[in-house]
Amino acid sequence: MRIPGKSILVFVLPRRMRPHLLRRFFGAQIGPGCLIGRSLFLCGRMSLGAGAKIGSGNVIGPVRALTLQDGAEIGNLNWIASLAEEATSHFGQPRFPELVLKRESALTNRHYIDCQDQITIGEFSTVAGIRSTVWTHEIDIGAGRQKTQPVSIGAYCFIGSNVTITAGSAVGDRIVVGAGSVITKRLDGGPALYAGTPARYVKALPGDAGYFARTRGKVL
Repeated sequence: MRIPGKSILVFVLPRRMRPHLLRRFFGAQIGPGCLIGRSLFLCGRMSLGAGAKIGSGNVIGPVRALTLQDGAEIGNLNWIASLAEEATSHFGQPRFPELVLKRESALTNRHYIDCQDQITIGEFSTVAGIRSTVWTHEIDIGAGRQKTQPVSIGAYCFIGSNVTITAGSAVGDRIVVGAGSVITKRLDGGPALYAGTPARYVKALPGDAGYFARTRGKVL
């Protein structure tokens, strides 16, 4: 894992210098047109595609890998946390603490992302609003210890404000999840709206809705 002091250096220096420092100190792969705000990075591997953006006030890591594909975006004031990968005895199982944002996807502002295991956000999907929480670890009551499970969100999904996604859950393509919902299993059957605690199927949505036909990630 990388040295915290280097991450702090990336934080305090001017924006134009941050890509250079990330390449030098983190071995980061950074595509053209990337924008990197004042955030703290503790990443074993970092890859930012063309036009990817990371805002300010984020704390990211320690994670094994951070991947933003072309046009993907992380907003401001997010906490993306994990125990160091070396802490395998805490969970007693192999795990892959990695955050992947696919093409033109977005994680907006002030979310908590528990990245003890892999989290994938599909292309053109949005974790929107504020205060959503994604968990990848939980206590196994039977075994009396903690375990991790990955979480995945499909393509063209919309996750509303203050949604909780529990470890091992998944969201299929073209699913809209209402604000305040709790996802505890796999949601499928899109295009569709789910809402509630736990999230349940509410209704079908039109397949030709503008959100599902976007060719740009950010909704203007």
